[in-house]
Amino acid sequence: MAGFFVPFTYMPTYAMDMGSDSWSAAFLISVIGITNIVGRVAVGFVSDLPCADCLLINNVALIIGGVATLFVPFYSQYYILAIYCAVFGTSIAVFVSLRSIIMVELMGLEKLTTTFGFVIMCQGSSSMIGAPIAGALSDATGSDDWAFYLAGMTLTLSGIICLPLRRVARWEGLVGPRSVSEVITTDGGNKRKRGSRRGKEEEREEEEEVMMSSRGRESGAMV
Repeated sequence: MAGFFVPFTYMPTYAMDMGSDSWSAAFLISVIGITNIVGRVAVGFVSDLPCADCLLINNVALIIGGVATLFVPFYSQYYILAIYCAVFGTSIAVFVSLRSIIMVELMGLEKLTTTFGFVIMCQGSSSMIGAPIAGALSDATGSDDWAFYLAGMTLTLSGIICLPLRRVARWEGLVGPRSVSEVITTDGGNKRKRGSRRGKEEEREEEEEVMMSSRGRESGAMV
């Protein structure tokens, strides 16, 4: 995720170098934000479908966003940059919305907090070093093209690396139920079963106590 914030940093200056005014260049960031909001809502509906494969959707979105970023230096029109920003905003919306669901599917609900913290730490570290590296490449080459090349390659590589995650998790015996709803349902069912078992055990203990007390009374009356 080293290239996650590169388009936010370099897109306005790149658009201005193409001849756009400052307002139009800044509006491209708004396009990313608007499509990101809409994309998160849409992905939420799609991920609830029984046929939805959240891991595959996430990987495809990252690859599409990475490839689109990789070709930014070849976009020569403002409207093409606007379309790219819409694609990029949607792709990162998919990633942000589905990462928790994917963690539950691969690692289980009980490991969500630990897994989420580790992923956020890695994402923050890579994002922190990505922009300075892109800036160093831009300064060394005298062009912002290499910043977008770096962002596109890292995003595409992250999507490709995640493709075999479910197979790896299955190989390590970590894959649980397919969907989060199934995880929650299964967990709730287990809790209900445990509760019913505990209730039966308590009833049996109470019956035994009543029987013991009644026997004690009978033996006392006989004495």
